[in-house]
Amino acid sequence: MNSFEKAKQLSNAGRFLDALRCLEAEESGHSDRIETQILRAELLERLGRQSQSRTAVALSLRAKNLTASQRSACEYVTGRLDLEEGDVQSAVTHLQHAVTFAHEANEPERLCWAHFALLLVLTDISGPDATGPLIAEIRLNTTRLGDPQATAALHVFVGEMEFKRGLFQSALRHATLAISLLTASPNAWLEAVAENIRLAYCIVHSDHLAGLSHGFRALELAERSAAARTCRACLGNLGSLFYALGEFDRAVAYFERAIAALPSAGENRNANLDNIAKIRLTQGRLGESDLLLARIRESIRNDNELALYAHRHSQITRIRLLERQTRLAEAIELAESVSSLAILTKDESLRLIALLTKAELLIGANRAPESMAILAGC
Repeated sequence: MNSFEKAKQLSNAGRFLDALRCLEAEESGHSDRIETQILRAELLERLGRQSQSRTAVALSLRAKNLTASQRSACEYVTGRLDLEEGDVQSAVTHLQHAVTFAHEANEPERLCWAHFALLLVLTDISGPDATGPLIAEIRLNTTRLGDPQATAALHVFVGEMEFKRGLFQSALRHATLAISLLTASPNAWLEAVAENIRLAYCIVHSDHLAGLSHGFRALELAERSAAARTCRACLGNLGSLFYALGEFDRAVAYFERAIAALPSAGENRNANLDNIAKIRLTQGRLGESDLLLARIRESIRNDNELALYAHRHSQITRIRLLERQTRLAEAIELAESVSSLAILTKDESLRLIALLTKAELLIGANRAPESMAILAGC
């Protein structure tokens, strides 16, 4: 087995740093192979080496006579890179191109991964109803592929979608199914994501002891895979767990580690900034909270980006800050806006939070009848 084949094998096991080291151990023997260059771009993106990955993609695209499969890979990596930088529209465009080229190449495996990435973005900004036909196609293609890892990935990504919609029991079921499938075909990265969903479930249900177990297991797997995004997500959820336990300093330390794990200007960085802002708000450090939330607002360029999960949920922290600043009219107006956004994205959990928050604010504004009407409608 040559270094390229071994690197592919390690990548398929979700061990991205090991795969890159293997690929580069004999790089001179494969430097002219476009497939090697594309695999390198994919691995660099997984490891969070954004600029190096872009350079590798650019070099790949200069090659003559690229196949449709190779173009699909380049578009897929570019889409993920754009998403990390917060450019949602560009990310969607590139991921759609990745799907098109995978269809053209009749490459079911590439098609599945391009579809998974596209599905998560579109569901986030448009809601699950808008992606129903896409989900049906993905399920069909995954079944045809017959690969246990692709099937596990489908459960993982559907689990993430369900959790964001507030369907926590369904999310847990999908995560558990994914872990079961990965027993026969291990993948450290996918298992880390599944364990992180279990951690998130425990946080929501205040099962802190089990949460610690799932959280540290998720982080161990993420670090083994060296997937930067997943390490960041696991660190962030551990921060949320310690926040729920009232260990604010420890929580902030995890959120700061999460931000450092993959510096960016996108949604995932902003989720951690929002969590630190919540802690500062709880501690009465309103000025610091305001500055953190301002950094989030400044990075959001359009309504599609505002609709992303972390961005729309950060609006609740903003509402609470406005309340603490005695700017009740602005807080109530923002709560109404968040409720509408939650309906648009089919985020039932956020809709209820926004409505209950608005009802509470109305009481504070001496508008009790309006508050009672909201509560009666819930």
